[in-house]
Amino acid sequence: RSWNQWNFMQLHSLLLILHLVVGEFTCEMMLSQRWKEVSVKNSRSGYNYLLYRPNQPNDPSKKWPLLVFLHGAGENYRGVPYDLLIQKFVEMHQSPDDELVPLGYMVAPSSRNKPWDETNLNVLVEEIVQSEPIDRDRIYGTGMSMGGFGIWRFAAEFPNLFAGIIPICGGGNERKASLLKDLPTWVFHSRRDPIVPYSSSTSMVDALTEAGAKQIQLTTYENDLHDSWTETYENPKVWEWLYGQSKS
Repeated sequence: RSWNQWNFMQLHSLLLILHLVVGEFTCEMMLSQRWKEVSVKNSRSGYNYLLYRPNQPNDPSKKWPLLVFLHGAGENYRGVPYDLLIQKFVEMHQSPDDELVPLGYMVAPSSRNKPWDETNLNVLVEEIVQSEPIDRDRIYGTGMSMGGFGIWRFAAEFPNLFAGIIPICGGGNERKASLLKDLPTWVFHSRRDPIVPYSSSTSMVDALTEAGAKQIQLTTYENDLHDSWTETYENPKVWEWLYGQSKS
């Protein structure tokens, strides 16, 4: 497999791990033993979060992209066997030379069973930008269900923050569409989603189109599942598109 294929597989796997573990932060020691690139911190934003750091380059001037991942309501306080998840990731998604070379930084805050607050999320992102070598032109956002709603609101409140977003089975405020018309956005939703109506996404896409958005696209899954994220995150083309976006 090519270097890019390995990297996108690693990114997908990390997101699935974060999807499962982000609601619990009692595993700091286990995570640090199994995967030292992941650390658990407390933030002035009020959020606990998982921060994934790439292996630092020899060039200290190198800047890295940052992906913000917002979980859904179902991930709050979910208990999972963390050691087995991390071990499975390492075993199945190492490259042939046993290196893990992620595409950049990733942060996954825990909402602790509350709606996402875009102001606090911005404080969190600014903390990371100030403390880590982050490329401000390549900050990305994705989330599913409650996290999909959160990414829409976050981007609308801070429209100059992101270089691209991927809201999955969420929805936003159509009246703020004009603030997002220049933001590359790829939306995903199942047509017969039993939890979040499909119209929650299509109304945002329609509002953005009417506002003059040129970089908006919608992928519709023809099923009756709420889970639109697994197929989305398994698609390497999604990540190629997202990481190809830059504000510069």
